[in-house]
Amino acid sequence: MTRKSLILVLLVLLAALTLSGCGGAPRYWYNAQKDTAAAKADLFQCEEEAAAFSRNMGDAGNKDIVEKRLRDCMGLRGFLSLTEEELPKGAPKLR
Repeated sequence: MTRKSLILVLLVLLAALTLSGCGGAPRYWYNAQKDTAAAKADLFQCEEEAAAFSRNMGDAGNKDIVEKRLRDCMGLRGFLSLTEEELPKGAPKLR
């Protein structure tokens, strides 16, 4: 394997790990317009919707489908996915 090929393989692996969330800092949902109770209710509803979507697609429990649908749902409700360092001080840590 040439040096260029090896570097390319390593970059692809690094990108895959980064995109899959492996090795990255934990992320939390944040919406400045929602109190903790409302944010938790939104997260619960989105988790339920994501699980039902995966089940209805005939692929119940597929982590990739569930996570994408959850991100889409929370994004539509105005939430941002932030690291702990990015969260405002005192903000709830919803995962």
